[in-house]
This record gives sequence, C-alpha cells and structure tokens, in this order.
Amino acid sequence: MKKDKIRGEILIAAFDSLNYYHKDETMVALGLSAYEAYCEITKDTPFLVRAAFFIRDKISALAGVKNVKGFSNIKPTQIPKTGEYLDFFKVEYISKDELALTSRDKHLSVMIFIQMKKMDNEKQKLTLVASVINHNFFGYLYMLPVAPAHKIIVRSTLKKIAYNEIKKSTA
Repeated sequence: MKKDKIRGEILIAAFDSLNYYHKDETMVALGLSAYEAYCEITKDTPFLVRAAFFIRDKISALAGVKNVKGFSNIKPTQIPKTGEYLDFFKVEYISKDELALTSRDKHLSVMIFIQMKKMDNEKQKLTLVASVINHNFFGYLYMLPVAPAHKIIVRSTLKKIAYNEIKKSTA
C-alpha cells in the first residue's frame, strides 16, 4: 500500500510498478462517506456482474484461487475497522473521506481506493481507483478480460449514485 504523492491516491504499489490502473470519478451528494459510497455502489449488483463473479470463481478455482462470491448486498451493521473484511476485500484504511480495500492471492494483489472531496455546498467528487500488481502468468491472463470489463462496470455503477441522477429521481 502506497500513497501516491502526485495523485493523492492510495495504491497497491508505486504507480510506475502497477500492471493495471483505472480511475473514474463522479459527483455525488454532499455528506456521503467513502464507506457509504462503497455500500451504494455495490448494492443491487446487476445480473451480468453476478454472473461474471460466478464464472470468475469457477475458472479461478482451477488455479487454486479462493472464491469471492461477489458483493453481498448486505450493509454491515457497523462501519468496518482496519483489518476487517468488507465483502471479499480487507479494509486497509478507512476514514470518512477515504476507503482503501485490498484483495490478495498468489496471482495478483488488488486495491480499490475511494476518495471523497467536497466541491461546493451541495456536492462532492467521488474518485474510485483500482490498482493491480500481477504476480505471475495466471494473474496476467486473469486481467486480460477483467481490465476492459472493470472500466465498464465501474462507470455504470458510479452512475447509480451520481449527483445528477439523484437530483432527477427526487424531482
């Protein structure tokens, strides 16, 4: 885990040593914490994402990788602490405005970082960063289909909680 001084993001490793990096942003309502944003993003997981996790688990099991079973859609009754698990991610760091989660196995190490920054009196910018280090050839192969799919999935899930979409639904 490394805080990138230029970007202000927590990454799985130094930026120049990453095998995958993706950053996406959206505006959300002011007051939403990084943890609450994670819960909103991962609730009501679309069928295609659930199917992708199912396929991932079946194929990855052949390489001795533990099943992740996707997102639980269940918000924990208490905010998790550092070292605890949120779905299949280990909480590495948590504050009101930042959440760093990791998933590590023998093939790759993944970090998801969510950051909130106030923009004005109504909204804040949610930044979601995924950073990955491949440890071997299977990790590389795994990321071939995941990398492009991840970008599409993140974009569509961020739209669920985007400020303009919330304003439309309450109008």
